[in-house]
Amino acid sequence: MRYDDILDTDEKLDAVLKEQLTSDDIPESLLPEQMTARLHQEKRSGIRISKKTEIRAIAALCACMMLVVGVSAAMQRDGEDPMVAEKCFMEDAGSYHDLYQQVMHLAKESEYIRTHNRYDYTGGFRGLFGAKQENSIDDAMPVVTSPAGAFENFNGAMDGDMMTDGAVAEDTVTSAESTSNGMVHKYSDTLSQVEGIAEADCVKTDGEAIYYLVHEKLFYIEVEDGIFSEPVTVQPPALDEAFPNGGYSARELYLVDGNAIVIYNCVSYTAEAKTAVVTYAPDAGTGIPTQKNVLYQDGSVTATRVLDGTMYLVTSTAKNLRTNIKEDDLSAYVPCCGADSESYVAADDIRIPDDWGEHLHQLAYTVLGAIDLSKGEVKASTAFAGTTAHIYMSRRSLYLASYMNDTTRITRISYLNDEIVPIGVGEVTGNLLNQYAMYEKGEAFFVASNGRGKSNGRQTNYLTSFDLSMTQLDTVDFAEGEQLKAVNYTDDRAYVVTFYQTDPLFSIDISTPSDLRIDDGYKVSGYSTFLYPWNGHLLSFGVESGDFGNGLKLMMYDTTADGKMVMLDNYIWVDPTGMSAIYSPAVADYKALYLDAENNLIGVPVWRNDYAQQDTAWGYEFFRFSEELGCFERLAVTRFTNKDWQPATRCISIDSCLYLLTPSNLMSVDMTNFTVMERLALSDSENIPQDYGYMTTTN
Repeated sequence: MRYDDILDTDEKLDAVLKEQLTSDDIPESLLPEQMTARLHQEKRSGIRISKKTEIRAIAALCACMMLVVGVSAAMQRDGEDPMVAEKCFMEDAGSYHDLYQQVMHLAKESEYIRTHNRYDYTGGFRGLFGAKQENSIDDAMPVVTSPAGAFENFNGAMDGDMMTDGAVAEDTVTSAESTSNGMVHKYSDTLSQVEGIAEADCVKTDGEAIYYLVHEKLFYIEVEDGIFSEPVTVQPPALDEAFPNGGYSARELYLVDGNAIVIYNCVSYTAEAKTAVVTYAPDAGTGIPTQKNVLYQDGSVTATRVLDGTMYLVTSTAKNLRTNIKEDDLSAYVPCCGADSESYVAADDIRIPDDWGEHLHQLAYTVLGAIDLSKGEVKASTAFAGTTAHIYMSRRSLYLASYMNDTTRITRISYLNDEIVPIGVGEVTGNLLNQYAMYEKGEAFFVASNGRGKSNGRQTNYLTSFDLSMTQLDTVDFAEGEQLKAVNYTDDRAYVVTFYQTDPLFSIDISTPSDLRIDDGYKVSGYSTFLYPWNGHLLSFGVESGDFGNGLKLMMYDTTADGKMVMLDNYIWVDPTGMSAIYSPAVADYKALYLDAENNLIGVPVWRNDYAQQDTAWGYEFFRFSEELGCFERLAVTRFTNKDWQPATRCISIDSCLYLLTPSNLMSVDMTNFTVMERLALSDSENIPQDYGYMTTTN
């Protein structure tokens, strides 16, 4: 084919595009300046060029530009992912003026709909997560075109030598060196989905002190061999003056390089919600955490992760659409991320795709900030049109998931080298259960979802695979009419629990992402809410259902026989008399489980309410799984007994001591014989019962 004939037919254009996108060589006639001259020449000669063909020719031009950028970048840096350049599918806002014009268009459209009672509220600026819609207003309304800039953000790279996250959830126990006497302490950490990527919790330890976030306060408690020091209430944060009439709630806690990092949701009666990231550094004399600095980000926190000293903070915010917004009032339509309320996200970091408009009443953003915790400064910030419900983070990608109209849209983002670049978006039927529904391994990404079946509208479960450009590879549907209850992945296999009257546990082979295959299904009563790999087996925890009401269950499966599952043992908590209720906070909050696979120790918080005795008992029950006997062995039942309703919600360990935490008390237990060592009441907690007792029963 002669390249001079490129504009003659769409078929030829398709062939050229395909050839050039798979070739490193760019013919002279397809260089940008030659393409532009060719278009003008054809128009001057009177040849009629359709709008469609002109757009496709421009696409060819863009493809060549992308090839030039990609080849140039490859020569400059090794290990980069070319998709960072080639798949940057979202335009930036161009300038605040361009963004303002778009916002005013949406505001006028929203006002028109309210005036004509044509409500079709979808919750925000659909943008990244929405579908393009036709204008619903009169033709006379001016249409604001998207600003230029779609191909201005080809920077950013992925480290090709980095671990690709086939990593499974990390145990709650790790080891580190203390900072005071050089001793090495082994202590627990928060259960995390991906190894090496830290997640937030309400309690953290460095092996020498316990940091506990409860009752909107941060407690600092030094410990040694199970003995507590006097608890210290850390001074409440001094937050921005933008919240003179509002308050804040403490949401999450990290411990990074000796500093306590607390995430607060700030709510004001006169301003929109913000998230504050407060860093507390140890006082040089006392070691007590003292406020060091504060950073703010618009919106309420959706999720956070910490990797290599950088926090990735995802928030969702909505701004009211009004036709009287002034262009110079950036706070009305531009999100913030920084040291104060005027640290606006740069216009070229506000990502707005082509499908941004749809009769809305609010302007919704997902704001992503990358925060250097050691320096206390924002390294990069980006705002995406739309809201986010769940996130998944690997060592090279961040996935944002948003649900609307029985569809979840998932956007993959590269975040390396202090650059945040959207790569692609994929779509699955239905909603996601939680972050564990998503998984990245090698060059593939997997999602489990539950939604209405396309043929009959009944609830159906799906497992869908994508490549890293978010192009769908395969999908399987299963368990029609059942709810999705738990998901986890181990190496080349997905385990999915659904529920209607029984608990089917499905084993799905994902070793070939383009050919997903269901290998087995195992049915038991009740349902599991959390799955976890355990020393070559699969540990399951959840709810037991029976004739006498619901209880709890712990199960262990052998999964080594080519995807076939065999239940090795189960342990069930249920009252056959029906005279007591049995519950665990771990049913809804898996971080309440204590999981130490290295030492083969499982801790389950159990809450019992005896109707006849009108008494409540709660605490942790500890187990190990005997490979020799093929069953669970209950080691101890450690409980508080009192009239209080508050259950134990966390268990951590430091060396040979376990520490049980409730909203108002702490208790230390010797891990070697499960005897109670000491109890501590948080003096600043409200309504603390004074008649706390405790008992330990070993089996």
